Amino acid sequence: MDPRLIPINGLIALLRADGAWPALLKEQAFERFQLEAPLTTPVGDTRVDAVIYRLDPHLVLLSECKGGRNIEEEQARKYLAATADLLKRTDALPPRLRRATGVTVLPLFVGLEEHRADLEAALRGLKINAPLLTIGAQRVRLSNTSGIRGLDDFDHHHTRGLPPARFRVDHQSLPEEIQEVLVPELIAAQAGARDIVALEGLAAAVISEWDVLAHGARRDSSVVPRRSFAASQLGRCVASFALSQAGAIAEAASSSNPPPLRRIPVVGLRPGRRSSDGLLALCGVGRSLRSRAKRRSTISLKREG
Repeated sequence: MDPRLIPINGLIALLRADGAWPALLKEQAFERFQLEAPLTTPVGDTRVDAVIYRLDPHLVLLSECKGGRNIEEEQARKYLAATADLLKRTDALPPRLRRATGVTVLPLFVGLEEHRADLEAALRGLKINAPLLTIGAQRVRLSNTSGIRGLDDFDHHHTRGLPPARFRVDHQSLPEEIQEVLVPELIAAQAGARDIVALEGLAAAVISEWDVLAHGARRDSSVVPRRSFAASQLGRCVASFALSQAGAIAEAASSSNPPPLRRIPVVGLRPGRRSSDGLLALCGVGRSLRSRAKRRSTISLKREG
């Protein structure tokens, strides 16, 4: 797993009770609501890596997941400026809290256990008093929760290794990393005699948390996605790679001894548009199959010779 993705995967693991990792945040009644949620504040707009929350007491934590040693001050100030009303405006407030009173909104900084000392120093240097969660293969720690109702420190040693990779790639992943997770999905489609592979289906197969990526993003005037810009960033990676690297996919698929290869139409990109425009409505969610067909692009996986 890329170290950049360990914090977000660790946070998700702590919210789940699947036995793969200690569910320390779930035990404190926290749930995940959205990933890459839009946030507009008086000091600027941003995307929140993960919005998690609990009830009674009502507490929302805006999680900033960092793979490095530093805290970006501008980003941190945006998190600190967030309120329940501001989250509500961008549909980033959990529905169960939208009519509640006394909702506390706080930042939660999430990083690597090996960088804890640097992250603590960075928060002190910025005079930011906020919880810090660090993720490691043998230890997870949450600190600086004093005075926050509904959130308690923990320091847990474990033998589970790194968290399960529910986020295996993101919009910063290298093409080879995307190919590694994408090729098996295309081979599976071939084995299942599927004639059409939707880009959203590919993205959902690659990213286990696809369904909780935020929906309420601002939209480019020429593109009307149903999910967030961050979600379309991810889709952009899948789509751009699938369409521009078809030859490499075919070669890798051939070396994996799949069943006879066919042409697989991939739904989701309008012909003639740049791949950087993303998923373009993520396969036309909510639109007719006829409309989808008009935007069909094709990956050829036919063996040469």
